[in-house]
Amino acid sequence: MQFKRYWVRGAALLALVLFLASLSLLRQWFPSTASLDIDQFKNIHYMQATECAPGQGECQVSVNEGDVRFSFGDEPIHPSRAFPIRLQLQGINAERIRVDFEGADMYMGLNQVKLTQTANGVYQGEGYLPVCITGRMQWRATVFIARESDTLALVSEFVTE
Repeated sequence: MQFKRYWVRGAALLALVLFLASLSLLRQWFPSTASLDIDQFKNIHYMQATECAPGQGECQVSVNEGDVRFSFGDEPIHPSRAFPIRLQLQGINAERIRVDFEGADMYMGLNQVKLTQTANGVYQGEGYLPVCITGRMQWRATVFIARESDTLALVSEFVTE
C-alpha cells in the first residue's frame, strides 16, 4: 500500500513537470507581449491631426521637415470589417511606422497595425476594429513614425457606427 502511494505521488510530480515543460515550448510558438511593439518608440512628439476625417479620404499633416499623408480608405470605417491603411511621407525618413487604434472613451484592447513599405516613402497595411456592444464608438488613431532620433505621433479621432 505504501508503494502505491509513492507511485501516485511520483506520477503526479512527473505530470506536473511535463506540463510545465510543454508550457515553455508553447511560449516559443505563440507570440508574447514582448513581440508586440508596445513601448519601443523614443522621444515621441504628439501632433493633433484635427482637419482629418479618417475613413473619408486622405489626411495631410505638415511637419517641419515635410508632409505626411495618410488615409484609412475612402469609405466610413465599420467595426469587424477590414479597411486599408495607406501612408505617404515627403521629406521624412522613417525607420518604421505603426498605427494604434484605441477607444477614446472605453478600453477596446490592443489594436496595432505595423505598416510595410511598398515604395519609396509609401507604406501600407490593413486595419480591423472590434465591435463595440454599444454600437457607436469614438476611436483615437495614432500614427507613429519612428525616425532615427525621435518619433512623430499624429493623432486623429473618428466615430464608428
